[in-house]
Amino acid sequence: MTNKGFMLIEALISVVILSMIAFSVLPIVSFLVRKSERSKYEGRAAIILQEGIEAAYNVLISDWNSYPDSNYSLFTDTTYTPVTWELISTDGPDENIDTLFARSLTVRTLCRNISTGINMGFAPCSSDSHEDQSTRLIESSVTWEEDGLNKELSGTLLVANF
Repeated sequence: MTNKGFMLIEALISVVILSMIAFSVLPIVSFLVRKSERSKYEGRAAIILQEGIEAAYNVLISDWNSYPDSNYSLFTDTTYTPVTWELISTDGPDENIDTLFARSLTVRTLCRNISTGINMGFAPCSSDSHEDQSTRLIESSVTWEEDGLNKELSGTLLVANF
């Protein structure tokens, strides 16, 4: 009879210990699942951002003078082999990328100080600077909504045409 009482107490102690372990591990697992979902969105946004900058770079380098300062969307031209990218002037972000993401691309001309050559901002330039026609700045940003919050990832690339 005493062994049965000890077995019951041992079983209760085991259940209490296991429940304490479970209650301490479950919040960590829940946090890791949420963090994994968040990093999945950020990873996809980073790929879309990189694609936009690289495509804009390639289009800009191939036809430098055809793209004045403006906002652009990427267009895939499948009439050529291999498939090529085109920049299409637009007023807002390109929302046709994915059901979740919107990407904006901006091409800007830099102003440089006349005497030092230091970057002074973007065109139109002030009287002590001039437009640098051999460099452009590509700015890209990707926005999305996650858990009711607006998220944004952005990047820039300075392109030189020498």
